[in-house]
Amino acid sequence: MNIDIWMDVRCPFCYIEKKNFELALNNFKYKDKVILIWHSFELDPKLKTDIEIDTQEPLPHRNKILKEQAASMQRAITLGKEIGIDFNFGKLIMANSFNAHKLIQFAKSDGVAAEAFESLFKNYFSEGKNIDDLETLLAIGISL
Repeated sequence: MNIDIWMDVRCPFCYIEKKNFELALNNFKYKDKVILIWHSFELDPKLKTDIEIDTQEPLPHRNKILKEQAASMQRAITLGKEIGIDFNFGKLIMANSFNAHKLIQFAKSDGVAAEAFESLFKNYFSEGKNIDDLETLLAIGISL
C-alpha cells in the first residue's frame, strides 16, 4: 500500500502528525507492506526569511488571528511533548522553507526523505536553526 504524505517543515502540526503517524505505523501488522511517499508542500511561499522578527508575534498579524487564538494554538502544540517533540518557540527563526524542501527532494532520491523531514523539523522547532540558511542545510544533508 502506498501512502502519500504532504507536509511543510515550518508547520508544527505536520511535525506532530508525522510523529503520531510513525507511532501508529510501528504498531501496524503489515507495516512492511507500506510504502511512504514524501512530498513537499510550502505553506507560505511568499514568506521572506527574517532572522530579526519576533516569532511570537507574526502569526496574529499575518493571519489576522487574535493573539489569544495564537497562544491557544501554541499551547496545543506543546502536546507534542507527549510524543517526544521539544518545541522551543522562543528560538524559532522566521524562515522560508523552499530551500529546505529542495534538500528533502534530494534526500528522497537517496531514500531518506523521512529522515530529512525529521531532522529539519527538529533543527527548526527545537534547535532554532535557520532552515533557509545554506550552511545549515548542508550540515543537515551531510548528517542524513
